[in-house]
Amino acid sequence: MGIIVCTAILTQYFIVNPTIESISVNFQLWGVIIAAYAVLLGLLSYTIYHGKQVMKTKAWYSIWSLIVCFGTLIIGLIQSSTSPAYTFILTMVSRPLGMAMSSFIGFFICSAAFRSFRARNIDAAILLISATVIMLRNIPIGSLITWDCAFW
Repeated sequence: MGIIVCTAILTQYFIVNPTIESISVNFQLWGVIIAAYAVLLGLLSYTIYHGKQVMKTKAWYSIWSLIVCFGTLIIGLIQSSTSPAYTFILTMVSRPLGMAMSSFIGFFICSAAFRSFRARNIDAAILLISATVIMLRNIPIGSLITWDCAFW
């Protein structure tokens, strides 16, 4: 089903046909509707989980998490997403937390790669070298360490 949807949406950009355009617009609208329900379901699940944590152990991090979540939601709904308060929350809270989470995930991926990529044979050694080059290339200082080639 996903291949059909992607093909219809991509075909709209290359072929001018009102039927294909109508199908593509309908698929995109359904995607927005499904995404909105997914966000509501995620918010409900988030609230239930942290609500249980607050009721069980009076966890201060869960209380703070709910306050920040619903505070951001209320500010975003009452004002707009371009308001100074919402922009402040986005740039000073959400982005740093996202970067910290990405750092933790990157650390765990690197530690798992180190544990699993033992160079026992030539295939594992090639995989280890290519993973090291890719990881070096994706960090800011990596562009200074590695060389620039046409295939990067």
